[in-house]
Amino acid sequence: ALIAVDTSGQNTIIVAPGANHSISAAEAGEWRKTFRGASYVLLQLEVPFASVEAALRIAREEGCRTILDPAPAPDRDLPPELWRLVDFLTHTSADA
Repeated sequence: ALIAVDTSGQNTIIVAPGANHSISAAEAGEWRKTFRGASYVLLQLEVPFASVEAALRIAREEGCRTILDPAPAPDRDLPPELWRLVDFLTHTSADA
């Protein structure tokens, strides 16, 4: 992603998802060693939902608390199974 900021401080985020969208749920299994021993795992929605769900499930199996930053904002509802694996959900507000 490229973040461009104008002189007034407004930003524009330009995303070229490429490799992120090719991550499969099976590949998420390779993250198990990374999650092992961690206290928390933070994920975003920059990879397919099935991959995020698989990573959340593995994180839980490894005893991690899970955090989801639901960005970029999805164009459809997230699967209920995914929500059940999230301990903490981040939130941003235009008023913040």
